[in-house]
Amino acid sequence: MRKLSLLLLLLPGSLAAQSIITVTPSQCDWQTGDNPAWANPALDDSKWIHSDKPPTNAAHLWVRCRVPLGSLRGLEHPAIQVKADAAYELFVDGVRVGAAGSLATGEFSEDVTRSFQLPASLIRDSPSVVAGRVTVRGDQVNYRNLQSFSVRAGDASSLAYLRDHEVLAGVAPILPFVVMASILGIIGLMQLGFYYFDRSRSDLMWVSVYCVAIALLRLNVLCIAAQLELPRRVGEIGFILGNFSFVFEFLLFFALVRRRVPWYLWVLYAVSQIQQLLLAIQMLLPPEPSMQISGVTYTVGTISLSAWALLCTAPFIAFWPWNRIAPRLRPLAACCFLWGLADFVNFSAQAANFSFVTRNLHVLIEIRTIISGAAIFTLLLLLFRDQRKLIEERAVLAGEMQSARTIQRMLSPAHIPAAPSIAINVDFRPMRDVGGDFYLSRVLHDGRQRLIVGDVSGKGTAAAMTAALLIGAAEDHDALSPGELLTHLDRVLRTVGVGGFATCLCADLTSGGKATVANAGHLPPYCRGREMPLPPGLPLGVSDDLTYPETVLEVALGETLTFVSDGVVEARNASGELLGFDRTADLSTRSAGEIAATAQSFGQEDDITVITLTFASAA
Repeated sequence: MRKLSLLLLLLPGSLAAQSIITVTPSQCDWQTGDNPAWANPALDDSKWIHSDKPPTNAAHLWVRCRVPLGSLRGLEHPAIQVKADAAYELFVDGVRVGAAGSLATGEFSEDVTRSFQLPASLIRDSPSVVAGRVTVRGDQVNYRNLQSFSVRAGDASSLAYLRDHEVLAGVAPILPFVVMASILGIIGLMQLGFYYFDRSRSDLMWVSVYCVAIALLRLNVLCIAAQLELPRRVGEIGFILGNFSFVFEFLLFFALVRRRVPWYLWVLYAVSQIQQLLLAIQMLLPPEPSMQISGVTYTVGTISLSAWALLCTAPFIAFWPWNRIAPRLRPLAACCFLWGLADFVNFSAQAANFSFVTRNLHVLIEIRTIISGAAIFTLLLLLFRDQRKLIEERAVLAGEMQSARTIQRMLSPAHIPAAPSIAINVDFRPMRDVGGDFYLSRVLHDGRQRLIVGDVSGKGTAAAMTAALLIGAAEDHDALSPGELLTHLDRVLRTVGVGGFATCLCADLTSGGKATVANAGHLPPYCRGREMPLPPGLPLGVSDDLTYPETVLEVALGETLTFVSDGVVEARNASGELLGFDRTADLSTRSAGEIAATAQSFGQEDDITVITLTFASAA
């Protein structure tokens, strides 16, 4: 910045000795239409419009200026420089010396100050006619500033210095705001990373997208001030998209308080974007129809600015009633109020179109940028603070979940006790860190094998705690038969009042292959690839005074009973197809690990539990 300031001070002095001819728009005449013959220096243009402002109702214009070029005689590199926000061809005494943009489409680049070599044969003692054949478009944001069409002539290096001086003078005032907006954009991208890992924080997403949009808008302004060789249409698209992004601002306010945006704010936003929609339509049209609707666009602009001003009341609406703002949100609310107030003053003043505002619009925009930027920085700091607290809380919760997972593994071990001549294998795969499936294996006093398999409705911690409750309630009740034990568990579940229900199956098995089974809505076991005939029964916890009948099954020695939870049957692939009962029956002859792995790879939707119980053969 120090070098830029020094260059700004030295450039005017270094150019004082150079011969520069300057022609302002007030020294030129204008005519609407497009006639190549108007480049003729002998043309009678006495009836042309003599004004410092060109007509704004035509897409095609001609401008003629009389420039005394005689003082350029003897310069090594004479040149002529034009500054115009338009596409044009330049003629000197009827000779084409340069062009910028496309006369057919009116498109041009942001490099609005251009120099063209001036042939020595065109330098005469008498004034020369410098004519411009101009095409303008209605969608160009600055088309009404075509009065900036100005002509300078002199040495090429001197004109280049003047152009650089203007660029530096235009960039220097806005550079701090561009840097601030760029920092906001970088922080916004970081916040998007936080949102990626925490999709519940929609406020992080909206503030991130808004910061990135503001950064892109400011970089767009910098490109215009720096007069880069960038197509003007790219800048216009950035301007339109940046204004569309205003929606992210008021969405942020309501996301902070977890409230829905009122319908009337959506109506105001739609009205505020009518001008942007018209500009987008104009971009698709040829220059003539684009200019024809430019007046409507200009008139609608006042209405759009008024709607924008009303939209700036969004933070005051979002946090209403103000006396009930939670202490944690009060600093955030203060920042949002300040932000909305700065926007309200800015858009209200522009909508009123005061002459003072028109002359000092850039100052007003800079003040608004400073206030809104400070508010956004403070808002981001407060969001970072909340995010840090949330991370700490989640770290504590992760530790608790690890403890819960350890406890569940203790209650649902991979190796369970088995009676003589009976082999048991189990594979348990919860959907989350902890699950609602449970099982219990005990060898009773008389040598029978007791097996309990169940599934609590729901998932996660609540289901796991209910499962632990039922496992504890089943302990020390060896004297009860399977049906009596299920009745006891049903009574416990209803007494505790945790809500929900649980399916459960209890089986007492002898080494000879006899199984006494009671079922409370659980899936029956499989044997020889077929589902065993077993009454389903009602789940635990759904009704009072339930009794569960017992069924005796005979299994041949050497055969295997396979118990599964509904997480196997309900496994779903990417196309939405269930694994289903038929595939489960086909899989039931495999080992517990193979069945569970197949169901999980098919598409796990719930906790998966598979237990295989094999009776030793007589040999």
